[in-house]
Amino acid sequence: MLETEYFQHDEETAGLRKSGFVHRPLSIKLEGSERVGKCTVSLLFCKNRETPILFLETIGKTRKDAWEEHQAELERLETFVDETQPSIRSIDAGDAFKWSIYHLLENETLIREHLFPVTIFKADGRNWQRLKEIQGDYKPIGLKDYEGILEEEKLAPVEVVTHSSSPVASRLLVEMAGVIRSKNAGVNRITYEVYFHSKDEYRQALESGRFEKRAIAELLQIPMERMIGSFRAEACHAIKITASRAVVSGTPGDRDVFGAQQHAKLISMKIPIYA
Repeated sequence: MLETEYFQHDEETAGLRKSGFVHRPLSIKLEGSERVGKCTVSLLFCKNRETPILFLETIGKTRKDAWEEHQAELERLETFVDETQPSIRSIDAGDAFKWSIYHLLENETLIREHLFPVTIFKADGRNWQRLKEIQGDYKPIGLKDYEGILEEEKLAPVEVVTHSSSPVASRLLVEMAGVIRSKNAGVNRITYEVYFHSKDEYRQALESGRFEKRAIAELLQIPMERMIGSFRAEACHAIKITASRAVVSGTPGDRDVFGAQQHAKLISMKIPIYA
């Protein structure tokens, strides 16, 4: 990304050049899930206007267990529910699953010499004769001697800044950026992205100190042990923040499967402007 050049092709299309693929050792991502029971859900409108909607999810070994436990939880919440709003209660959501395996296999020798053999047959109508079994030949793809940085943790971190004077003004981040969003980066990470309108606004945000790793973790209420980093992308005037998810995407208790609704605090964020 750091070496890629972005440009405007026309009014509706952006382009890029000087990007490339860097060869990495072979790896295989292993994923699996297991059923944990039956699920009952409700969507409740609450009297508290700061958190107006509550999504309640209950998982039990059987449909009956899930429903009964859900009713008990609903009873405890009744005093907080706004009865003038059309809440949706006790929907049977079917089976509930959790990730049982999420692993990156990085044994290149095992992959090259033992996994995914190819069997060659001679076919004559319905008669198939097995001839031999061979291993796939994995050709290298991309640059093999790239000397740039590939580890995300080291990729252009936003630097800590200090100021000897007070800010001269402040601006809302939504006024400075064209895109503010959050999304999954795999099932166990979430990333926040901010794309600024101009280079000047991008530099103002960096110089504010608000996007430094510890400061942005405090704003987003993410514990430091879950913070991976806050990174700058000079080529496209963007800042990227990455953290480990509190729970793996899609598992019981996850309230945002795609991680696309976690950027609200960025939308209301104010950026101090320094002379």
